[in-house]
Amino acid sequence: MDIYLRIDIDLMAMFFLGAILFIAYKSLDMQDIINKAYMIVSFIVMLELLFEASSCVINGNTGELSRYISYILHIFLFTTAPILSMSGYYLIRFVVMSDYIINKKKAILLGLPVFISMGFTLLSLKYNYIFYLDADNIYHRGDFFIAFSIITYFYFLLDMIVIIRYRKLFIQQELISLILFILLPTIGGVIQTLFYGPLLMWSATALALVIIYVFLQQSMVHLDDLTGTWTRGSFEYYMNKRLKYHLKKQFGLIYCDLDNFKSINDGYGHYEGDRAIMTATQIIKNSLRKNDIIARMGGDEFVMLVECDSIQRLDDIVVRMKQKFNTYNKVSGKDYRLDCSFGADMLDLSQGTTEQMLHHVDCLMYENKRSKKK
Repeated sequence: MDIYLRIDIDLMAMFFLGAILFIAYKSLDMQDIINKAYMIVSFIVMLELLFEASSCVINGNTGELSRYISYILHIFLFTTAPILSMSGYYLIRFVVMSDYIINKKKAILLGLPVFISMGFTLLSLKYNYIFYLDADNIYHRGDFFIAFSIITYFYFLLDMIVIIRYRKLFIQQELISLILFILLPTIGGVIQTLFYGPLLMWSATALALVIIYVFLQQSMVHLDDLTGTWTRGSFEYYMNKRLKYHLKKQFGLIYCDLDNFKSINDGYGHYEGDRAIMTATQIIKNSLRKNDIIARMGGDEFVMLVECDSIQRLDDIVVRMKQKFNTYNKVSGKDYRLDCSFGADMLDLSQGTTEQMLHHVDCLMYENKRSKKK
């Protein structure tokens, strides 16, 4: 009974995470790299919970077989812990920047602590660095256990740095979800490290993954199917939250519309029209910074929220977009040109509602479009 009372939290966490994993598999897009990473991490955490509970059950059981099984369980637990925390870092990176590219040199540097901890874990079989089993097959922590824990929590610190750096990309509810995703396993792990006995790290991690599933569900409605940009509803929701919580008063807003898009659709078909929209989207994205926001407002219209503090910088971005469209038209080999009309202005929270701000830059965009026809 005492054993059950110790492992019941692991068993419950494993059950709930398993249920969420099943639901996630049915509801999330498994082609998405973020969703794939989430499923893999969740499955490994379930194994961690199972192995941790099993190690408690077998702890102190005499016999060579029990000793071998205990060693296998603990080696798995200690080798996968830093791997999981590093995987969590990459998961956060992909959540923040869907087009994030893993740099080989940085990946090696980031993975170095993991390889070191894995080496010391395997050496513990002989030298008791991280853990050891006494003559009665009872588990004990080794002299380097705290150092191992620091390596594991190091990646949680990196997670928090990334989220703080890119916090303006998220509405408040999303930001809270991501912070909890980091804090829950960190707090659980620190308590488990400082006070031997309670099993909190992996159960807290399971709870954090349940919270992240809710975030993934919400983020599904953020993206336009064709372009991968935010939808109009998502953008307006974000803007309304920004106005409500007074996030950075001044910002740049750009409204753009593809010129002569109807003639592309009519002359070359809807498939080519879709290709034109996707190409235009990529050109616009390449002109923006990673933390700027682009949303498709419908059809061939887009709006961009740019974090800048002067109209000159905003105008420079518009000029850069026009130059990139001109460069594309020179090399595209298409029988039509891709061009956009733009309306841009610096705005702040005192200039009305989201609808009023969008209407303002929309009017500027149509002024630009009319000027081209004169």
